[in-house]
Amino acid sequence: MDRRHGELLVDVGISFTSHSADVPVVGLWRLDALEAFFGAGGYNQGQLHHHNTLSRYGALQAEMQRERSQQTHMAFWNAYNLYYEAVRTTNNKVSFTTDSDTYKTSLNYMMECFNLKQVLTGSKNKIYDVQDEYRTSGKAARLILDSVISCHCNKKVQQFYCKI
Repeated sequence: MDRRHGELLVDVGISFTSHSADVPVVGLWRLDALEAFFGAGGYNQGQLHHHNTLSRYGALQAEMQRERSQQTHMAFWNAYNLYYEAVRTTNNKVSFTTDSDTYKTSLNYMMECFNLKQVLTGSKNKIYDVQDEYRTSGKAARLILDSVISCHCNKKVQQFYCKI
């Protein structure tokens, strides 16, 4: 993990999960808060991902400014909502019917609608919260993981983060 020999970059993912025994919960990132966090952290202007008609909520991903990255050992940050996982394809590409099939309400369109309905019906009782993914140096990854482990064991820290 010595930079003189090159640099190890590791992706670290941290999920923030609500615990609700009775009600399925969906976590959402507020875009104004994400933009403030990313800006304060020294990240470049990132790519916003709005989710449907929820204009204030979504995801953000950005690279760290090069000079700052050398100081912080952080290269990239991706903050997104896990409800996206319910309809995400394995190649992360949107695959729905063509506009023509949609206008004609063709058999292909009807099958796509049926399949989407099945996926959404199967996921309605699950909990989807939010996730952060960081691309960091190996040294920073160890610090992050040590911190997460100690926070997980510290109830006061958990209560603080649950209020944010």
